[in-house]
Amino acid sequence: MKSNNKRLVLGGIFVLIGIVLILRNAGVLDFDIPFDIFSWQVIFIIVGGIIIYSTGKIIPGAIFIAIAFFNWYPELWPLILVAIGLGIIYKKSDNKKNEFKDKSSFSADKLDDVAVFGGGHKILESSNFKGGDAVAVFGGSEIDLTNCKLAEGEQVLELVAVFGGTTFIVPKEWNVQIDVVAIFGGFSDKRIKYPDTVRDTSRSLKITGLVLFGGGEVK
Repeated sequence: MKSNNKRLVLGGIFVLIGIVLILRNAGVLDFDIPFDIFSWQVIFIIVGGIIIYSTGKIIPGAIFIAIAFFNWYPELWPLILVAIGLGIIYKKSDNKKNEFKDKSSFSADKLDDVAVFGGGHKILESSNFKGGDAVAVFGGSEIDLTNCKLAEGEQVLELVAVFGGTTFIVPKEWNVQIDVVAIFGGFSDKRIKYPDTVRDTSRSLKITGLVLFGGGEVK
């Protein structure tokens, strides 16, 4: 699904919930909520759902949802062992695909970075960089793209930062557009503007996504 459609759906959900609660508080609608909608468990479930929906990354979103459910139903804690076992099996079978994640430098045309309760400094090398995804949950990464060359046209890099952040280091001649939704957070372009820098308008990097209680920057 395109980024604009994702933002429309997510924004519509928040607007709908807000309107329903306003009508309930005004007495227009009469119904009882069986749980505290403003509890941290509900917030964690919403955040987990947003991460899965926005990025397709199941594991980071599932962590938030699992923490909420295990607090409500502590007797289900053995499922953590099941999840760890499945994660070990998956990691072994998919080792070649994810091998670059354990290295500080790697080659790929698309970024796929997930930082959950951690992070690091990664250097990417590509002669045809086509964007990708970056997820930061209670952690963050510094992604160095100075050894990359943008593919022609507009390339999209989608960011989701929840209680975390990501920093992108890009070449000074790159044409970077920022279209990030920030809620209790921020994302900014902190590159130094050199008067002699000529931007290549035939290639651009568009950074989109969601920052929730987090942040990030381009430098």
